[in-house]
Amino acid sequence: MKSKYFESLKKHGYLLVLTMLLIFILSGCVLMPTEREPLPPPLVEPPRLRFNLHTVEIGDIIHQIIGAGIFVPISEFNLSFLNNSGRLQAVHVVPGMHVEEGQVLAELESEQIEFDISQMEIDLSEMRLSYDKMKMDYARMINSRRELRRALEIEASEQNKKALEDINHQIARLDIDMEIHGLNVKQHEMHIQRARERFDATKLRAPIAGQIVFMSRLAIGDWINAYQHLFTVADPSVIFLRYSPAVITGFEVGMTVKVDIDEIEYTGTIVMTPHGEPLIDVQNPRFEDSIIIKVEELPDQVRPGDDASIRVIFEEKHDVITIPRAGLRTMGARNYVVVRKDDINREVDVEVGVETPTMVEIVTGLDEGEQIVLR
Repeated sequence: MKSKYFESLKKHGYLLVLTMLLIFILSGCVLMPTEREPLPPPLVEPPRLRFNLHTVEIGDIIHQIIGAGIFVPISEFNLSFLNNSGRLQAVHVVPGMHVEEGQVLAELESEQIEFDISQMEIDLSEMRLSYDKMKMDYARMINSRRELRRALEIEASEQNKKALEDINHQIARLDIDMEIHGLNVKQHEMHIQRARERFDATKLRAPIAGQIVFMSRLAIGDWINAYQHLFTVADPSVIFLRYSPAVITGFEVGMTVKVDIDEIEYTGTIVMTPHGEPLIDVQNPRFEDSIIIKVEELPDQVRPGDDASIRVIFEEKHDVITIPRAGLRTMGARNYVVVRKDDINREVDVEVGVETPTMVEIVTGLDEGEQIVLR
């Protein structure tokens, strides 16, 4: 009886445990939060397009170039020994010194050339004496032949005939010898002339009267190479303004230039460009890629090396429609702008006039007050 009671109690214990477990599980499901549906993303208004607009105006436009130039002597020569090198024997000038045309500035060693010339002159003198002796012999033979011909007229003996034949033969040979000797004399004279030119090439001379504006550091005995720049001679009394722009196009001989020297404006004229016929004779190759300007009424205090501001006006228009260059668009040969009106953009073809790095003249296609879109 007692065992049945315990078995019944055991069954009821199991049922109680199962019942409590079931209640716990069910209560856990009830306590978990219910999953909410995701909220829709907020509606964002798209940003409005912003344009860089410019209102078309009427104004002035000037196509000009502003730069700076340097005053230079137009007669300026860089000097060196041409086709000749050797040891420096003498220097006769100093920087800043005034020199005359043809004055010797420096010399290379020339003792050997002088000796060679002296030797050749002695040889030439001997050749000329020998040639003079041959001419004397020739004249004597001519006289002898004349006498033999007279003797033959008196007596046509075989002896006289043989003597005339011999002297004719000697005269013919002497003719050839004299011609060869004369050619040798001329050849020797040419060699002496060439040696004298070589001797003269050892002396560097000033091509113009002027001033030594540059002189290389030189010492007696230095080895000097051919074409080594040694001196620069210039005539400082005639100076022009030299301007070297990055772009040469547009500059023409005869154009007027405004020149500013110490805040005073002067008038200048372009007298030389790389592509035009110059108005002055310039031998200096250093100026071939430059714009050379002659300044009227140049102040006396201006010296070579001084600088000046210049302004060259290529084209100038007043009271015309102009827009910033950023407003002009191109496609091939087409020029157009984008006009904005009533929040609508439309392309309009235009005709372009004067152009500058920042502004453009519009000849046709736009009216004052219209708005265009800048790039």
